[in-house]
Formats: sequence, structure tokens, C-alpha cells
Amino acid sequence: MSTKKDDQISSWCWRTGQFLFYFDQRQQSEHDKKLYYDFLSELEKNSFNFRNQGVLLMLCYGLIVYPRERWINEIDYKLNEHIVKVATKMLGKQIENPLDLFELPLNENKQEFTKDTLKHLRNAIAHAQIDVNIDDNTFTFTDRTFSAKITVENLGVFLSGVGRYFIELEAMH
Repeated sequence: MSTKKDDQISSWCWRTGQFLFYFDQRQQSEHDKKLYYDFLSELEKNSFNFRNQGVLLMLCYGLIVYPRERWINEIDYKLNEHIVKVATKMLGKQIENPLDLFELPLNENKQEFTKDTLKHLRNAIAHAQIDVNIDDNTFTFTDRTFSAKITVENLGVFLSGVGRYFIELEAMH
């Protein structure tokens, strides 16, 4: 059974990622630009953005691995609704199923997004069975007989839906 603290940790993770993505896209004011370039100069980098594979991996851990008991005991149809609603809005096209965001092998059942799907994703993340392909901006998650590929953009969308689900759960506790 999850606790209010567990809900808060997952929602903090999501909010941190959202802030980093927001900041990365909206460096409008001179103050924001100075802060950003001061940060970069300290890292001695020429370019850096917060919407990157490392932040997505942190969000995967905080939203999928950490709340393990929630996935096993408490997941309900509302998670699918949140993912579909967020994905449709963010991508500007109708998404019917969270699995529409993934590329699955032809032999995988793409009809339903279930606890088993989450368990496979969780196991892949927890056991570092993730291939991050920087050249084509994809993640491939592998757990035993399960394999799913997703683009960086779609993973961000998927995690936004999961994060919004946790925000609602936190508000209910």
C-alpha cells in the first residue's frame, strides 16, 4: 500500500522534470539566459538542454520503478485515461491506447496496456535493460520475452501522463 510520502516522491520527481523541460524551452528573459549560460560555463559545455535522455531515465525511475507496490496493487483504468488524455493533447493527434506511443514487435499484444506491461517496463528500468540510442533518439526496454521501443518525445509524453496520474493520487490522499 502506498503512503502519502510515496505519492509525494513520485510527484516531486515528475514536477522536477516538468520544471527542467519548461525552463529549457522558455529561456526568454535576460536573467534566465544569464543563469543558463553561467550554468553551462561551469560545466564547460557548449550546449546542453534539460529535455534529454538522462532526465527521462531519472523520471522513469521515480515514476515507474520507485512506486513498485502501486503498480502491483493499485493501478486502475484511470492511468490509461491520463496517459491517453495527455498524449492526445501534447502530440496534437488522437491516441486511443498508451501502447500507441510504443513500437512493439509484431508478436506482442498491442490491444491492452496492463499491469503486466508496466511490470515489464519497471523490470527493464530496474535491471538496466534499456538501450538508449542517441542517434535515432529512442529507448528500447527489454524484460525477458518483452521488448518495446519508444522515441524520446513519446517517452516524455508517456511519463507526463503517468506523472499526472500521481498528482491526482496525491491530491486524493
